[in-house]
Amino acid sequence: DLLKAKLPMYVLPGRSEYYFCKNKRYADTLLSAVLKIYKIKKFDAIHVNLNKKVEPMMLNVFRQVAKKTNVKIVLQFHDYTLPNASKLHGIDALTSPSSHVVAHLKHENVRLKLGIKDAVSHIAFAPAIVIFDKFKDFVTRYKDRKDFFKSGLGLNIDETPMLCMIANMNPCKNHQLLVRAVHKLMYEQHRPVQLVICGGGSNDLFANLNQLILSLKLEKQVHLIGFCRDVGELLFYSDIKILPSLGDAFPIT
Repeated sequence: DLLKAKLPMYVLPGRSEYYFCKNKRYADTLLSAVLKIYKIKKFDAIHVNLNKKVEPMMLNVFRQVAKKTNVKIVLQFHDYTLPNASKLHGIDALTSPSSHVVAHLKHENVRLKLGIKDAVSHIAFAPAIVIFDKFKDFVTRYKDRKDFFKSGLGLNIDETPMLCMIANMNPCKNHQLLVRAVHKLMYEQHRPVQLVICGGGSNDLFANLNQLILSLKLEKQVHLIGFCRDVGELLFYSDIKILPSLGDAFPIT
């Protein structure tokens, strides 16, 4: 999306330790790389997307860059959990796709004297970027529902209601709850349904979920299809869309 919008994007090649600054050597490498890019490109801001954990050594690298240049530091917390704000001194702006995280950061800015003066505009709610073009003027490529599931996904389905879940394979998405709910519908309430679970991510979670499906004898009703590009088609041909997350900041779905 950054490339399509013709926005500059710089990626430091190599190991992830560069980004998380596992030790001083990695921190020095990151500092050197960022200053080198600044010398060539004279960028205005460093945008850091954090998930739960604040990395003090990494932020210290960016603070050093800010002291040597006019660059501003913007942190985005891509999570619904409350961050430890005591490590956020010297940051110019904070954003989150979760309104309660924003409220927490505004409170902590005052309590901890973080130094963000214009908290209204510099501690802000910023929902996840969503590109809706794939759904604009949507027209299905398939002749009917059975054709999509057979030709598009390789699944033989029946006429019972089709549920779908579209989410990354991540524990917070709570896939197991939905699978157990299908089992309850099928075997306790005798209400047949089908479920397609779409999304990539953790192989271990995928394997555990598949084992649960087999143990509950749902292999004919629940289908794990992994990553899928036909999200529009899946939504179009499903009867009910479910997201049973334990928590989400501001989910794209």
